[in-house]
Amino acid sequence: LKKGDVLTHIDGKALADDGQVVLRRDELIQHRYLLRGKRVDEPTIFTVYRDGKDNQECPPCVLGNIPSICLRWVDVDYPPDYLVLGALVLLP
Repeated sequence: LKKGDVLTHIDGKALADDGQVVLRRDELIQHRYLLRGKRVDEPTIFTVYRDGKDNQECPPCVLGNIPSICLRWVDVDYPPDYLVLGALVLLP
């Protein structure tokens, strides 16, 4: 990524102007969800608008330290088997 790039996609999922992505049909979530769900050493592919050209795909990159606003699971190299959301426990 370079200074001045405008992020348009993360791993092929389009970002809206407000940073949201479509999860399922019409369910919108913040783009942080895609980054938080990454496994340790799992590459991320960013697509950007650069120098007047749309859809410039950057080489896959492995995310390092992400600021605290975008937390990741530390020392976890597998996806969780469940998600706790309020009082609900969601299973696959």
